Amino acid sequence: MAIAMGLGKVIPSIVGLIKGDKAEKTATDLLDIAKDITGQSDPQEAVNSITADPELQAKMSDRYVDYLISREQEESKRLESVNTTIRAEVASKDSYNARWRSTYGYCVSFTWTLFFIGFVVISGYAVIKTPTQATLIIGALAGLISSTMPLWGIALGILGVAVYKRSQDKQTSVGLDTTSIISKVLGSMGK
Repeated sequence: MAIAMGLGKVIPSIVGLIKGDKAEKTATDLLDIAKDITGQSDPQEAVNSITADPELQAKMSDRYVDYLISREQEESKRLESVNTTIRAEVASKDSYNARWRSTYGYCVSFTWTLFFIGFVVISGYAVIKTPTQATLIIGALAGLISSTMPLWGIALGILGVAVYKRSQDKQTSVGLDTTSIISKVLGSMGK
C-alpha cells in the first residue's frame, strides 16, 4: 500500500481511497493501472515513471476517473439489489407470512437472553450465599443447561430455516435464481 500512496503525489484523492476494509484491493487495482500505463512490471518503477512524466500523469488521471466510475457502478448495482429485496418485502401481500419469521426470531432471542441472564443471576446468588456448595450448584446448573440444549437446538434450527427460506422467498420475488449449485449439478446429471 505504501507504493500506491506514491500515486498520491500525482492524484491527491488516491490517498483517501487507500484506507478502510478495501484498502488492499484498491491499492492493488491502482498499481495494476499504473503498471499497465507504464508497461513496467515493478509497481515501484511504475509509480516512479508516472510521477516523473507529465504525459503519464495525464493518462493515470484519465484511468483513475474510469476506475472511480466503475467502482461507483458496482456499488450502485449492489444497492439496487438491496433496494429490490426491501421493496419485495414491503410489497408482500401476505402480512402473516411476512411477519411470523421476525416475530419468532424476536421471541427466541428474548427467551434465550432471559434464560441465560437468569442462569447467571441464580448461579451467582447461590454461589455467593453458599460458597461451600459452589461446585454442586455449578454442576447442577450445568446439567440444567445441557438438558435444555435439545430445545434450544430445535428453536434455533427452526429460526435458521425460517431466515434461509425468507431470504430465498425475497430472491425469488425479485426474479433471482435461487437454485443451489448442488441442485444444478444433480439436475444436469439427470438430463
